[in-house]
Amino acid sequence: MLSAASRTELDKLIDDFGSEIEQVPISSLNASGKGVDASEYPKVSGALGTSAAIMAVLTSPWGRSQPRTESEISEVLKVNAIYFSQGSVSGTLNYLTKNGRLRRLPKGKLFAYTPTAEALVTA
Repeated sequence: MLSAASRTELDKLIDDFGSEIEQVPISSLNASGKGVDASEYPKVSGALGTSAAIMAVLTSPWGRSQPRTESEISEVLKVNAIYFSQGSVSGTLNYLTKNGRLRRLPKGKLFAYTPTAEALVTA
């Protein structure tokens, strides 16, 4: 417990305490708790629905560079402060695949998604 006789002394205690704590931005941690460089990820902003947000991620240079897994897509959305449930992302990826806007490719034990040529033309 901190105690101080004056406001000045309290401010000094708070400053000393704050300087001892290592600050780690939340956006610099991925789901496994490992550090990531958020500058690698595309910027997505605006009031987007699930389909529009996913298409914005996958039609960006980052998304077109290689097929991306559901967890990679979700991580980019979270770094951009866009939060959708895992079920919403999964269901929307399935919907976009069935409608021909995305292709689903095997990537190890997972599936990865990439935009179709038609989706890139309309993006």
